Amino acid sequence: MKYSKAIYIGLLFIISHPVCADSIHPYPEKPLTADQLAHEVYLGLHGMHQKNAAIKKTNGQVAVVLNRTQGKNVSINTLEAFLNNDFDDGITESKSLAIFKSGKLKGTGILMTNYIDSARQPSISLWLPSMRKVRRMVAPNHADKWMGTNMTYGDVYLRKPEHEIHELLEITTFSDCLGSMKLSQGEKTKRTKNLPEGSCTPKGREVYRLKSTTKFKDWWYDYHISDIDTQTFAPYRTAYFKDNKQVKFIEVNWKSLDKPDPRMVVPTYIYAKSMDNGQESMLIIPFEIIELNTDLPAGFWSERTLRKIKR
Repeated sequence: MKYSKAIYIGLLFIISHPVCADSIHPYPEKPLTADQLAHEVYLGLHGMHQKNAAIKKTNGQVAVVLNRTQGKNVSINTLEAFLNNDFDDGITESKSLAIFKSGKLKGTGILMTNYIDSARQPSISLWLPSMRKVRRMVAPNHADKWMGTNMTYGDVYLRKPEHEIHELLEITTFSDCLGSMKLSQGEKTKRTKNLPEGSCTPKGREVYRLKSTTKFKDWWYDYHISDIDTQTFAPYRTAYFKDNKQVKFIEVNWKSLDKPDPRMVVPTYIYAKSMDNGQESMLIIPFEIIELNTDLPAGFWSERTLRKIKR
């Protein structure tokens, strides 16, 4: 089986967006600088508030990624993912284990180790079920598309605050509802018959408007502007611009867990759309399948686990 570069890291978006619980990072004092705000967003989006997290198929429910390019059918992938942040070696930031549960990639597993030193490339091990072997490889480019969607690996995982220059534009009110994919009756399946509707929950919330300009030369975007909740530091919408023209947006609908720390929120869905070709992508993670601070041993995040995956 031939594997494209676009799917080598598979489930990282899911691993990067688990529920936050019992935070291991103190709530910051306000006012925040633009750099501090960007750091808080990074912590929340990359699951750095908990020691570990598991997203497993449970009672028929599973995480789903949908993708539709204009004029084409909707593609569907189901996934499981596991994240571990509990390291004290001064080297490792996190380990992510991802497993495809359906489709042509069923049984494929990806183990990624991310390092504290942002100059060090992540290490990746890929389990190929057709070959029954592990392949070690380098990380993808930030601009590579994730699983064929309109989201890049930089968008969902690889980009860190130091890769951009941040400017706090204003504090304002989020005045919109969020979007969602719309499927015709003929496009709906068991996994897509009850897609989340566009949410108006963020409407009326106070947000920071943060502009982040890339440091990469000749990049696919010049800057993005994010509307970030002033209490949870969760971004509702991030709009990307090239030559002052919007080229894409990514929206996240968050649900509060009603904990003392307001950062304890969960994404119910993530929706992205590109302006040039109308491509849409959506990630849905049922809350019931997320488990935090599990008793999985440290050795679970290893190539040995990859080799035990059943096709």
